[in-house]
Amino acid sequence: HFRDQIRVGNPDAFFVLNGDVCADFPLKSMLEFHQSKANCIATLMGTEATRQQSVNYGCIVEDKATHSILHYVEKPETYVSTLINCGVYIFSQNIFQMLQTVFQSKQSDYYSGLPTDPDT
Repeated sequence: HFRDQIRVGNPDAFFVLNGDVCADFPLKSMLEFHQSKANCIATLMGTEATRQQSVNYGCIVEDKATHSILHYVEKPETYVSTLINCGVYIFSQNIFQMLQTVFQSKQSDYYSGLPTDPDT
């Protein structure tokens, strides 16, 4: 399972990059930022774009004081923000538990909506 491969060596965090990303990113600084935040689950790298360019990318609205993401829209139909997603992420190991919780919740919601009587 991919999760087990990621966990080899017991890293505190791991990078995920879009496959079409090719640039000289400040990955060390990004990791230091991620590690400086208590209980941080995910860090997303953003960059500024023009207002016209931004609608072609995932747009981020952040809290300027904490850099927390307040809102995210993937390729919005109208202007949201000039801060766009670079396709570079860092995740802490806790992401796996969060994903499992969401998956189980969605699965439970799905199966609870199915009829229990096979004749219905």
